[in-house]
Amino acid sequence: MRRFGPDGAKVLLDATSAMLYSGGFQDAELLRDLSGMLGQLDVRHRSWGADRSRRASWTEQVREVAVMDSTERRRQARQANRARAAG
Repeated sequence: MRRFGPDGAKVLLDATSAMLYSGGFQDAELLRDLSGMLGQLDVRHRSWGADRSRRASWTEQVREVAVMDSTERRRQARQANRARAAG
């Protein structure tokens, strides 16, 4: 990004037909864009319980979560950089 500047880097990324994420990205805007492109997925959680007469009841909750959370990716990138520097 230093060589082309932020605008030049954006042009290069916009022109790519495929992108490989391998950690190390520190650009919060780029990580948010990647997270937005990947979208959301439904996560289902099932649980059950029994009442006093031992009748079972099941409940299911569905929530949407980001496929890739940009905050989590930044944290993983920092950990990978620390590991590389230490080893």
